[in-house]
Amino acid sequence: MNRVSRNSSKEYQYLKKIASDVCRAIKPKTYDRYRYFVTFLDRALRYLEVKLLRRKKEVYEAFLEFKSRAENNPKGYRIRIFATDNGGEYVNKRFQSLFKKEGITHQTTPAHTKEPNGLIERPNRTLMTKVRSLLFQAKLPNYLWGEALLAAVFLYNRTPHSALKGKTPYEMKNGSKPESDISTLRVFGSTTFYKVKGLDSHSKLKARARKAVLIGYTENAEVYKLWDIELRKVVYSRDVEILEGVFHSFSNSSTEIEILESKETESLRESSEAESKSESDFEESGSEESDSEESEASQGQTSQVKVSQGQTSQRRKDPIKKGISTAPSSSRPSIIIEIPKKSADYYREFKEVNVALLLSDENYPLEVFLTLGDNPKTFKQAVQGPLKKEWLKAMGREFTELEDQECWEIVDLPKGKVPFGGR
Repeated sequence: MNRVSRNSSKEYQYLKKIASDVCRAIKPKTYDRYRYFVTFLDRALRYLEVKLLRRKKEVYEAFLEFKSRAENNPKGYRIRIFATDNGGEYVNKRFQSLFKKEGITHQTTPAHTKEPNGLIERPNRTLMTKVRSLLFQAKLPNYLWGEALLAAVFLYNRTPHSALKGKTPYEMKNGSKPESDISTLRVFGSTTFYKVKGLDSHSKLKARARKAVLIGYTENAEVYKLWDIELRKVVYSRDVEILEGVFHSFSNSSTEIEILESKETESLRESSEAESKSESDFEESGSEESDSEESEASQGQTSQVKVSQGQTSQRRKDPIKKGISTAPSSSRPSIIIEIPKKSADYYREFKEVNVALLLSDENYPLEVFLTLGDNPKTFKQAVQGPLKKEWLKAMGREFTELEDQECWEIVDLPKGKVPFGGR
């Protein structure tokens, strides 16, 4: 049963109540590595503003920027009520000290209850619906969702609102209808050619225009926001020729790579599990070959394991120096991992892995490469071993990921307390 809000009959003035919310992390990241966005909605004017974020902790700076811009108005209106959910990005010491200093009342909702903050939750849902529609119609890659979001907000503020009796939020804020902005609107994602200026236009034989895609609008109605297909960057231009309804066919190479990597990792896990089962069955059979291997292991000989796609681990008895080297292959490159043989049990930890992608992609998970045997137990062992560079890269990526997810907060150690150690 829906309840009528007790605040529905209240009259608000500009900035008397501002509602805000942070959208959850979106995958993939934008081309400029944004993964969140925060929205600010004025209760009286229904004017919506959005800010793209790389991390959740940037919400505080985004609010300060919004506050200074909104309170710079001729009538001197100031923010009086700030309504949010109970998330940690709002409920923290920095925000509380700011609210106390500025005299702002902070309204929060109960945990896991979105209904009291429906003023901003519903626009967020509307925005994401618009973003999906814009991307699907124009057949744009998903890393442009940030530009689609900014375009959706631009259109939202220039669309008549039922709560404003048919007026637009833009008209309520600026006192005039957005006639010039609407007259220059074109279909989002349309193929565009913009004029080349500067040094590139001096050559007699060079093209005078570049191909791009319309991805947004600006406050200056005559200037369009474009995505240069060849340069893969955002450009602004007013000298454009827009082919409305004609959409560029983007290659799905980025999406295909993500799918291939996930499938590849899945297949590796399956093959690893299957091989471990076969190895356990082999060990239970108690073959004489394992006994001979144990006797050879006690003599301190070395062996090599060749790892490549579609091949099983092979063991050779000829001594080879310890190290890592690449070996030629007919289809994909493979690597040879060579280690000293200490015991037969050591070799049972080896599993077949496909490391062809590792050689061609630095971001391929290192754990796929290092599913073999005797990994270092401490940081000191890792940085002093033969795989020092690989371990440092892996640790750097893991640290960045944990930092992006805000898994910790740096605080002063309380007196008399001892911190837990780590590897």
